[in-house]
Amino acid sequence: MAKLPIRNATKGSQTSKQAPQRVHRAPQIVQHLQDRAGQPVTVQELMDVTAAPNPTTVQNIVADLIRRKKLDIEVVVRGNVWRYVAQKPAPEKQARQQKQPKPSKPQMRTFEEVGTTSDGTIVAKHDDKLYTVQEM
Repeated sequence: MAKLPIRNATKGSQTSKQAPQRVHRAPQIVQHLQDRAGQPVTVQELMDVTAAPNPTTVQNIVADLIRRKKLDIEVVVRGNVWRYVAQKPAPEKQARQQKQPKPSKPQMRTFEEVGTTSDGTIVAKHDDKLYTVQEM
């Protein structure tokens, strides 16, 4: 019986079958969505452009783009039709980006009690202005 040579797989041994090359379809999908900005794009259309083997491949890539917020992609029909929106209005995002002025520290003000009204409300005076005082 002949002994077969032992090959160490970790040191890059050659095999008759090579691993299939990974195809990056995301750049093709992004380019197609940008070319068709504002128009609905179907899963079949993206499969044709990328030569994807099945709809799930395209759906996963688009879902990943949406999740990572790489593009402003609007879902028209879940899992089947999407639309790239070039300028998506985001008022909440803009409002958060604008710095809110910090409230100033409260100042100590001294009020002088002037009197009370007929219903028992206290009237106070500060800088020649009259205020009503109410319990919180």
